[in-house]
Amino acid sequence: MVPLLLIIALLSVTGTFVKSASNKTVCDEKPSNDTCNQYGCDQQPCSILCGQSSPFERCVQECNSSTCNSMVCTSSVNSCLQGCPNGSICKSFECDANVCNQKCLDGDCGSLVMTCTNEKSTCEQDDGPVMICHSESCQQLCTSGKKCNMTCSSNAKECSQRCEGECFYQCDVQPVENCVLNCNKGNCTKIESPTSPKPTDKGIGAHQMGVSVSVVFGLVLAFFVFM
Repeated sequence: MVPLLLIIALLSVTGTFVKSASNKTVCDEKPSNDTCNQYGCDQQPCSILCGQSSPFERCVQECNSSTCNSMVCTSSVNSCLQGCPNGSICKSFECDANVCNQKCLDGDCGSLVMTCTNEKSTCEQDDGPVMICHSESCQQLCTSGKKCNMTCSSNAKECSQRCEGECFYQCDVQPVENCVLNCNKGNCTKIESPTSPKPTDKGIGAHQMGVSVSVVFGLVLAFFVFM
């Protein structure tokens, strides 16, 4: 009786594992059309890992009224797209491909973080809440009613945010002319990098030094006057 119950339990656990694992797509074998697609899953987890062992021309994750836990594209992928249309929930997008696109088309992207790590790539995000970019070209579009946060590291070459909603923007790109913030219709907050030099510190130091010199000179002058 005990061995029979043990076998039934193992089969039950194995069946559950296979069923849930089938929803997690790993694109290992290169298909004939060079494209790996994952569409809305009925059961969690719903994730995709693309280009880990084989190169792909294109990887696409479309969260059709479902929850997409994560999408990861390696550097062996040419272009990578995550779409989050109406009723969908997107949570994570890590992209090292040559071209990275994330579009939150009225979906729930409230906790989504898009990270682009390929320093020679193009990285674009539409209406996503958080974008962290180390790429050659970084672009974020934030339409009316959206809240967006964009950070470009010093490894990036160009960093552009177009804001019509409520936006936060931090750009460590050099030269600073390659940092472009278009906020004609939105409410924007520009964040200074904690590692950048603070000119005000130097100014305060010079002011304090001038006051000290003036005080010492006045004391010396008074001493000679009353001698």
